[in-house]
Amino acid sequence: MNKKLLVSITILLGFFYFTDFSYSRFNIGIIGAIKNKGNELSNKVEKKREEILTLNNPPNIPSNPIPANGATDQSVNVDLSWTGGDPDIGDTVTYNIYFGTSTNLSLVSGDQTITTYDPGTLFFSNSYYWKVVAKDNHGVSTSGPVWRFETLISNNPPNIPSNPIPANGATDQSVNVDLSWIGGDPDIGDTVTYDIYFGISTNPPLVYFNQSTTGYGMGSLSYSNIYYWKVIAKDNHGAFTIGPVWRFETPNLWGTAQLIETDNAGNAYRPQVAIDSSGNAIAVWYQWDGTRDNIWSNRYVPGTGWGTARLIETNNAGDAYGPQIAIDSNGNAIVVWYQSDGTRYNIWSNRYEPGTGWGAAQLIETD
Repeated sequence: MNKKLLVSITILLGFFYFTDFSYSRFNIGIIGAIKNKGNELSNKVEKKREEILTLNNPPNIPSNPIPANGATDQSVNVDLSWTGGDPDIGDTVTYNIYFGTSTNLSLVSGDQTITTYDPGTLFFSNSYYWKVVAKDNHGVSTSGPVWRFETLISNNPPNIPSNPIPANGATDQSVNVDLSWIGGDPDIGDTVTYDIYFGISTNPPLVYFNQSTTGYGMGSLSYSNIYYWKVIAKDNHGAFTIGPVWRFETPNLWGTAQLIETDNAGNAYRPQVAIDSSGNAIAVWYQWDGTRDNIWSNRYVPGTGWGTARLIETNNAGDAYGPQIAIDSNGNAIVVWYQSDGTRYNIWSNRYEPGTGWGAAQLIETD
């Protein structure tokens, strides 16, 4: 121990001893002095706290409730919302939400930062009460009033979607067809939205949701397809109705197969076809008549169809094979083929002119 400190303590104790102060009195005096200093410091802290609180405004009173106070016929899926905030710039506010079926409310959400709350699916024909307590980051809070609202007595689901266009099972529908149906809701004032499912399977996928109109344009579809679709109607209370699955078909680009020659004396082979700019077509082929192969033709006219097959060469010296055809934009056509004369094969031709028909087969080489 420091000698100077020891001497000082000894002198001090002697002073109290010779001046008739007891040790206990000295101890009490020291404790009293410390206590007084503590009280003085505590008072200063409290005074400072009061100064700070005097400078801080409490949060705004929660207001503008949705549903409005006293509102009736509210959806059982209603969300609560309000206006909050704080008059002091920079202050942050959190909210405690109290909710119940009587004015004896229960805390259902604490210290949330948003001004909305989803109470879940409620009961029909019930009264609900709620309030919001706002609290700033300084610990100061403001309690809002108790609000109340009533849910619907009952709710009917939307009408079953019906009367589809195209009609269920319709065929030869345009590839640019628009879908439509009849919807609605039996409850006056209810709003309805629709989810549309569409595809090429009997369980079509969702393609559009929450549409308010009873029609939908699918854009350009494909030919020769079967399409399936259905509509789910939803009201503003969360009830929904699933419509049936409907189907329709787009046009088949191919028509029905048609026999264009009826000579059953023998087999027909190697058809060739040419078409002009107006859609008129000529088909040629060679066919066995029981003795030899001959060259045949048939003509197609749009709006009329195929005509009657016609033999376009009559040289019976030998078989004719391999007809080829060419046609111009006006419908004039030339057919060439090779044909035996009993000794060798030669090249023959015939010409078709609209309004005149086929001419006579002609040998076009003499070598």
